[in-house]
Amino acid sequence: MSWVSLGSLSLPFQMQRNGVQLRLEMAQHSSELTTGKVQAPQRHLRGDLGELSVIESRLTRITTYETVIGQNQTLQEAAQTALQRLSSLGSLLSNQVLTAAFADSGDQSYESVGASARVALGDMVSVLSTSVAGRALFSGAAVDRGPLLPVEDIMAAVRTAVTGLTTADDISDALESFFFDPGGPFEALIYKGTGTSPGGAIDDFESGPTIPDAADPAIRGHLMAAAMGALLDEPDMNLSRTEIRNLAFKTMEFIESNGVALTALQAQIGFGQELLEQRAHRLSHEKDALVRARHNLIGTDPFESASLLEETRHRLESLYAITSRVSRLSLLEYLR
Repeated sequence: MSWVSLGSLSLPFQMQRNGVQLRLEMAQHSSELTTGKVQAPQRHLRGDLGELSVIESRLTRITTYETVIGQNQTLQEAAQTALQRLSSLGSLLSNQVLTAAFADSGDQSYESVGASARVALGDMVSVLSTSVAGRALFSGAAVDRGPLLPVEDIMAAVRTAVTGLTTADDISDALESFFFDPGGPFEALIYKGTGTSPGGAIDDFESGPTIPDAADPAIRGHLMAAAMGALLDEPDMNLSRTEIRNLAFKTMEFIESNGVALTALQAQIGFGQELLEQRAHRLSHEKDALVRARHNLIGTDPFESASLLEETRHRLESLYAITSRVSRLSLLEYLR
C-alpha cells in the first residue's frame, strides 16, 4: 500500500512559489544591471531618503538650468553676430562717405552715398529684426514682434522731422532729438519693442544676462547715422553744396564716434557669453559630483548585477527542468 504524504502534495505549490520568486529576482537584477541603481531605494536605504531626495532635486534643477543656459548661449551668439553686422554696415558707410567727401566729385557722388546709406539703414533694420526659434531678438520682452518699423516708414518720419531745415547742424540736431529724446518720435513711433529681454534662471537665485534691445543708445546711434546719410539722396532737402558736404562729414563723424559705444555693447554681450560658459562648466562639474554621490547611495556594481542575473537564470532553468520531470512522474516510473 502506498502513502501520499502532505509534503508530496505541497511540492508543486512550493515549486511554483520558488519559480515566482526567481522570476522576481531576475527582473530585479535585470533592472539593476540596466539602470545601474538598486530597484528599491527605500528598502536599500532603510527608509532614510533625505540625502537622496536632496541630490535628486538638485540634479533636476541643474538639468533645467543647463537647458536655459543653452538657449541663452544661442541667443547671445545670435545677438553678437547681429551687432558685428551692424558695426560692419556702419564702417562700410563711413568709408563710402569719406571717399565721396574727399573726392568731392559733385552732387552725384553724394547722391550715390545717400542711396547706399538708405540700403544700409534697411540692412540694419533687417539685422535688428533677427529672430531665433520664433523669438524676436532685439524687441525686449515683446518677443512676438520685430523691434522697428520698416525702413520706408522710418525715412518718412525722418523727412518730416527735418522739413524746412537748410543746414547740416540743424539737421543733425533735429535727428538727435528725433532718435534720443525720451518719449520722442523714435520711442513713440519707430521702436515697437517693450521692456527688457528676460535672461531666465541659470542657477539658484541667479538669472542669465539680458540682450540689449533696438532702443539701446548705441544701436540708435548707428540707425541715426544711416538715416542722416540717406538724406543726402533726398531731392527735397534743398541744401547747398557746402551743407551737403558738411552733412556727409557729420554722418561719418557720428558713425565713428558711435562705434565706441557699439563696441562696448558687443563687449557687454561677450561678458554675458563668458558668464554662461562659466556657469555651464560649474554646473557640469557639480552634476558629475552629485551623480557619483547618488551612485554611492543607491548604485550597483554592474559586474555583480550581471553575475547575480546569470546565477538566477541558471537556478530558474534548473527549477524548470525539475518541474518538468516531476510533472511527467508516473507510478510505473516511480516503481522503477
